[in-house]
Amino acid sequence: MTHGSITLNSWNVRQERKQIREIHIKLKLFAASHRGHIYFTYENVSQYDLNARCLYCQAGPKHDDWLHDEITLAGMGEVEHEIVFRSGTRWNIRCKSISYEYRPVPEDAPDKAV
Repeated sequence: MTHGSITLNSWNVRQERKQIREIHIKLKLFAASHRGHIYFTYENVSQYDLNARCLYCQAGPKHDDWLHDEITLAGMGEVEHEIVFRSGTRWNIRCKSISYEYRPVPEDAPDKAV
């Protein structure tokens, strides 16, 4: 899946304090159309790796344009989402479930990039 100029707006890693601790990750992306936000939610994360070794930039690691991604079956009832940024940075997230949501930004929003 190619995303053009979709950019990472924010990300959050949360660990629930239960008998068996669970990790959840939520990504918020600014859509290429600049008309909305894309949310990915990862539940019951078993592992994640952010390889921020910048292959193509001189200013150091960064999350620039989301170049492409792939979701594959990983075994043990899990899926893995690999995300590649234009800089060469890679993010792999392995979890029990992934959800996707698109929310349009209201036309009268003062700053559509928020």
